Amino acid sequence: MRARTLVPLALAVLATAVLAVTLASCGDSGLAKAFPVYDSRAEKLLDRDLPLWTRLMKLYNEQISEDTADPPRYEACVTKEAVPFYDDLVREVEKLEAGDPALAPVQAEFLAYAKSRSAFAHHLADNLGVFRPGAADAELAQRRTAADAAMQAYAEKIQAAGGIPDERFNRLVALEAVFRDECMKQLNDGKMTSKEVEETIAARLLPQCRKMRAEKYPDDEVGHLLSQAVAAGEEFYVAVSKNLTLLDRNARFSGEAGRLVEEGDEHLKTFQAELGRIRRRL
Repeated sequence: MRARTLVPLALAVLATAVLAVTLASCGDSGLAKAFPVYDSRAEKLLDRDLPLWTRLMKLYNEQISEDTADPPRYEACVTKEAVPFYDDLVREVEKLEAGDPALAPVQAEFLAYAKSRSAFAHHLADNLGVFRPGAADAELAQRRTAADAAMQAYAEKIQAAGGIPDERFNRLVALEAVFRDECMKQLNDGKMTSKEVEETIAARLLPQCRKMRAEKYPDDEVGHLLSQAVAAGEEFYVAVSKNLTLLDRNARFSGEAGRLVEEGDEHLKTFQAELGRIRRRL
């Protein structure tokens, strides 16, 4: 179920090499003297940051899939490595001295970057339960698996027989698209509330499932498989409606995680851009 309620995060490429600068012809100005000192210290901090950040993002994204999830390993990385490291990074950046007024904007962006990464690490630590399924998660996962398996079994049987899917199967596929694109995606993007998702399920998904479930099906294997797919679909949507608090929690967690990652990436980009601007002045 986690694969449908959480969103993977993109790993930004941290181009720390952009800090490298040759100042042989910069003269003796205050900025020319301050820049290499600041540059060297900042680069050392980022060199320590990149390997951990890459590993943290990999572990986070692995938790979203049941096939790759390893909660103990992820939690150890978050609590024992990421949180202390990024809290320390904030302190280390705060101690950096710009050395020249022209470097003040650079230092401000670097500090904002460190604070964003620290906030992200704490957000993960405060929400470790998201990746520790409880009874509600287990029910949703079970219903999702059953619905997917039933639809797959029917589709494979029809394909093997060279037949044409029943119109009701196509309606099930269409309902799944509504759930995916018009409910869960909107919830994860913060464009729909859990109450609105519940209303959409009640108005558009469940009535069609119940109508199809009440209809007659051929008394053969294909008919039985289709009937089972319809029943499993309805049971999944009922389970979703019962557990929207859980889905809402996951959506809010995922949305805030994405926001903090993007915020940190933007501060890093601005930090590097400011360094480039100063380099051109030297």
